[in-house]
Amino acid sequence: MGVALASVYQLLLWVAAAETWVLTADRDNFFTANREGILGCVGFFALYMIGVGVGSLFFSAASLSSRRPVSEEGEKGTAAMKSQTVSRPPSRFALIAVLLGAAVCFYLYALVLAFYFDLLPTRRLINLPWVLLVAALNLYGLAGVLLSEALVGRGPAGASYLVSGLSQNQIFIFLIANVLCGLTGLSMNRLLVPPALALSLLLLYALSWAFVAFGLGYLEKRIPLNL
Repeated sequence: MGVALASVYQLLLWVAAAETWVLTADRDNFFTANREGILGCVGFFALYMIGVGVGSLFFSAASLSSRRPVSEEGEKGTAAMKSQTVSRPPSRFALIAVLLGAAVCFYLYALVLAFYFDLLPTRRLINLPWVLLVAALNLYGLAGVLLSEALVGRGPAGASYLVSGLSQNQIFIFLIANVLCGLTGLSMNRLLVPPALALSLLLLYALSWAFVAFGLGYLEKRIPLNL
């Protein structure tokens, strides 16, 4: 539903030549002064619908896994167990496969738009490629959290160790991430970094603070900081 809405929105941008207008028109009234935010609401709503679809997938899987056999009493007062016939709940690895498959499809869709239609993602328009790539990035992240749960397990609070570490040490992780970002900016000219090196740095940056958050969650440590 969300992808369909974003596709219709992109088609309307093409038909009405709204892309050029949004990027180049004068700002002489309230609507034109805020055109990116007003038109971009459609793209944000499409992204929200994608999130709703992913959330419903998680909730349906959780409801299936929570079903248990029920007991009923017979006519003579003796207890008899009757098992409900239910579909087998999907495993975490099945959910990971679905999320990664959807992320790859979104990414390939964006590549097709870029190579064959010369349509690049732009934050100002919240266009279809931007929605697809943001959705794909978040699906990759969700799949990573599920993978950590499947391999290591959950914390005592029921959440993954990564999520638990982040929720209990938000300010500390925020400071670590900012320090790493500042050190990267001081050590090199980020505008001249080759794409392969830039991707490697981003992965190393994400893994660094994620490893700290995971370790704190696994050890059940909380670092109290108040700003």
